[in-house]
Amino acid sequence: LQVSVNSILFTRVLVNLIHNAALAVEKERELAIWIHVRARRVDDLPFITFSVSDNGCGMTMEDAKLSLLRHATSKISDAVDLEAIRTLGFRGEALASISAVSKMEIYTKAAEEELGTHLVSRDDTIVECGEAGCPDGTTIIVRDLFYSTPARMKFLKKDYTEAGYIADMINRLALSHPHISFKFINNGKEMLFTAGDNILSNCVFSVY
Repeated sequence: LQVSVNSILFTRVLVNLIHNAALAVEKERELAIWIHVRARRVDDLPFITFSVSDNGCGMTMEDAKLSLLRHATSKISDAVDLEAIRTLGFRGEALASISAVSKMEIYTKAAEEELGTHLVSRDDTIVECGEAGCPDGTTIIVRDLFYSTPARMKFLKKDYTEAGYIADMINRLALSHPHISFKFINNGKEMLFTAGDNILSNCVFSVY
């Protein structure tokens, strides 16, 4: 299977967002992650929009703003945490890099907050931020990834090929996280749903 560098970068963006969601664990509830992907072509260039939602701990408005700054957040608070890293990237580093090459929206709400936050970013700049009514957890919407770097977009594969790469990656993540419920919707069609019951055999059955 040959995958272009740009395809790897595209799926890596999605992997980082899913890993961020997987870290947003609330002890009193089972974590669920929903992934929506929609693609369209304009002048034979692929414009891909996707969203990753979770029902985890969410962020305050202050943390949401910080999440788009480079080197501003980290999941390491002391030296012991270096022995317990299980995912790639840091929430702030990933979001800062993604927002630089896309049109991004964030809806997030911490359980202890009465209202959530809606934040809009364009080209690494926050253009709108305010209170919003939304459920506990976080939804990150990434529109037109690489729209500001058309040379990179030119080498993305056909829509269905990119969708195949994404589906394969999500299947692998679901199999390695049977305790998390995954739902993947591609262009309005449900492609995967796992129960998140921490029973690997049920997860395998859902994937295959």
